[in-house]
Amino acid sequence: MPQVQDTSVVTVLHPICCGLDVHEKYITACLVSTDPMGKARPVMENFGTFTYDLIRLRE
Repeated sequence: MPQVQDTSVVTVLHPICCGLDVHEKYITACLVSTDPMGKARPVMENFGTFTYDLIRLRE
């Protein structure tokens, strides 16, 4: 049986968004922004959970 390829298009509602994965000892932030051509540019970074690290995450 042939596989059907999904070619649906997603409408961009927010050109910049960030997701957080929170753990006991660290937080992973994934920031996704779109360039003028509409291509997504993801950036991931890990942060600690101490006050200094949380301030760095906020900035």
